[in-house]
Amino acid sequence: MHPFLSSQLSSIAALCVKHGVTHMELFGSAAGADFNPRSSDFDFLVELDPQIPGSRAKRWTELADGLEALLGRHVDLV
Repeated sequence: MHPFLSSQLSSIAALCVKHGVTHMELFGSAAGADFNPRSSDFDFLVELDPQIPGSRAKRWTELADGLEALLGRHVDLV
């Protein structure tokens, strides 16, 4: 995991709680040595709690927007 991402774990966890994430995994270049600080994005595998009322699509997009604002780069959620 890239050190910058490690430094943001508590903030990422707070976003996960806010948006009802039950599982999140990092994959892609940020999970290994191929991360390029100038061009790489962050890729996450995400599972949302289906028991939380409301739109999962809205939670999904708000999570992506929150992560991008926090991390300062594009985020892909799968």
